[in-house]
Amino acid sequence: TRLHVALALLGFAAAVAVAVLARRLHRTAATLEAQRAALARSVEGRARLMRGISHDLKNPMHAIDGHAALLE
Repeated sequence: TRLHVALALLGFAAAVAVAVLARRLHRTAATLEAQRAALARSVEGRARLMRGISHDLKNPMHAIDGHAALLE
């Protein structure tokens, strides 16, 4: 009857909608994972840069401090 056909079409439409949403969710999750990995690389690069700058500034400062102590 018409009710059965309508319910079957509604079920089919729901199944298609679930499939489309699942595909969209998978794509979004993949995109977010790629962005998270890029952010992690960026944060590690920044940390490496800051460690290098800190090291490069500490050594001359310690030398200056040592020479100042000798002059005193």
